[in-house]
Amino acid sequence: GVLINNPMEKLCDEYLTSGDSAILLVAISERISNSDGLEDVSNVLLLDKYQPVLAQLGWDLISLVIPRLPPTESRGWELLRTTTTLCSPKEMCLALLEQMSQLDNIAVFFKMMKPLQAVVLKLRTVSVVSALKEVAPLVSAALRGFEGQGRPTDNAHGEEAGESGDEERSGDVEVSTRGTLDDDLACNGLLLSVEFVAPFVDLSKSLTEHKTLLQSQCSKFLLSIMDYPLISMKHKMAAPICTQIMYHVVRCRVGALQLLQGEWPGDGEGGPPALGVAFFAYLLLVDHMEQSYLPMIIRKDYLLHVVLTHFKTLLQRSESRVMSKGLALLNATLVPAHSLNSNVLDDPRYVETTELLCRVMVNCPHKTLRERSMKMLLDFINLFDAPGRYKLYRSLCHSVKHSGLLGLLIFHIKNEVDVALRCGGMDSPFLGHSLVPLLDTTFIVRDDEDLLTDSDRIMGALNFLRFLLIRDKPGSNHTTVWTQASSLVRRFTDPLRRALYTIKMHAREEIAKTEQGLMMEPAAAAAPVLTVEVSGEVLPEVSPKDELQALHSALQRLDMIECVLVRVEELLETAK
Repeated sequence: GVLINNPMEKLCDEYLTSGDSAILLVAISERISNSDGLEDVSNVLLLDKYQPVLAQLGWDLISLVIPRLPPTESRGWELLRTTTTLCSPKEMCLALLEQMSQLDNIAVFFKMMKPLQAVVLKLRTVSVVSALKEVAPLVSAALRGFEGQGRPTDNAHGEEAGESGDEERSGDVEVSTRGTLDDDLACNGLLLSVEFVAPFVDLSKSLTEHKTLLQSQCSKFLLSIMDYPLISMKHKMAAPICTQIMYHVVRCRVGALQLLQGEWPGDGEGGPPALGVAFFAYLLLVDHMEQSYLPMIIRKDYLLHVVLTHFKTLLQRSESRVMSKGLALLNATLVPAHSLNSNVLDDPRYVETTELLCRVMVNCPHKTLRERSMKMLLDFINLFDAPGRYKLYRSLCHSVKHSGLLGLLIFHIKNEVDVALRCGGMDSPFLGHSLVPLLDTTFIVRDDEDLLTDSDRIMGALNFLRFLLIRDKPGSNHTTVWTQASSLVRRFTDPLRRALYTIKMHAREEIAKTEQGLMMEPAAAAAPVLTVEVSGEVLPEVSPKDELQALHSALQRLDMIECVLVRVEELLETAK
């Protein structure tokens, strides 16, 4: 038991007599700075006779006690709960929020959600809404504290394997994991956050006044939890938490389309983090959680229109698992081929979608995601009618700089022209004068052209031109290629011929020089003489023998370009 002559008891008695709190608060501060001090102080202050001390000094006591609380249950936690019960709910709400905003210990932060919930539930509805607005960003910030601590990390070699269950179906990328303790803490924090808001969802269902306002705020709170770390967790770990969140979101009775479109009723303020809403869209449309939440009848082209914003949010991230969710979300909302009118491209998000897919194809280190993005790009372009596909190809040919991707685009433009020629109608934008701007963009050699770096684009353009010259006879000239023959020679084939001559001559000189060096010093053939650094990482050293092999490969590539160029030049000669 507690000794009668405990100094802390004496100071509490003096405070109750004099009303001077300064000496008592200093003593409490000094005592709890010791390892077992908080336990001793709590034992005294929790005595029934000192409840007036807690009621009168609640704000000051909380500011002293909370920074000393351990992450596990203790008498200090009992003291906190008792104090918040005895004091004014509004005052305690402000005090708890102030202390929580300064906490470094994430485990303590989430353990404080329960006493905070008890305090907020005592407030009037308008004050509850205000409190939830304050709590949501604090919870989001605390959850982001788990980002990079035990979160899934990309495999260093860029290899992926499909996950089991729903993630394998939706194509989520498997990456290595570490730090199971942090994963458990993150899951616990997420569950406590959901438990925190659940009673307020219940409360909103029973209200008549401020009902919509509270429902909207609860929805925002729930969707803000769906940001990090939840969106980057493995499916097995995240699914139970997502199920709970989606259940409560539906109970808030804010329409699914309202949430997806960012139309928030009630307070006129902005919505939750964009990433949280994007993950909500993924769970609803890809994992089919609470699918009955969607309207019974909804046009799929409208759903695609709504989802584009969330696709962009997901694909702008660098994490492979998040990007994979973006691709799965877009795939789930694709409409039948050729069903979209080109007029919808007045919305810049459609063109932006193709550019984002191209960015993944070029920059993503994961082969699986690059391949999925390539397929998605072609499927997405194919959603549009011919004028729409023409606009997208023309836009991409201007914006894309990667040679391999430009080669792919040129190949599919060639296929579009082939289909238009076989159909025989001249109303296609891939025939006649409307094709000219696309040809001008494709058939050009810049003064600073690096033929080896841009070889994929050059080869694609040459094969396209050869196809046009063979497939579209001079007497037909459906593609206007024969009308432009002299221009093509001036802007494309002649500059390409000159550039080929120069670079091939340089390559042969380098080969001769390297071979001569190897003949003079055979022992140096395998010795590394060249190192290359990319983004701060030193690549394997290159020996003279490897350098010679690379030069021969480059020369072979240039010979291939020249071979096709010769055939194109022969065909163009017939136009003279």
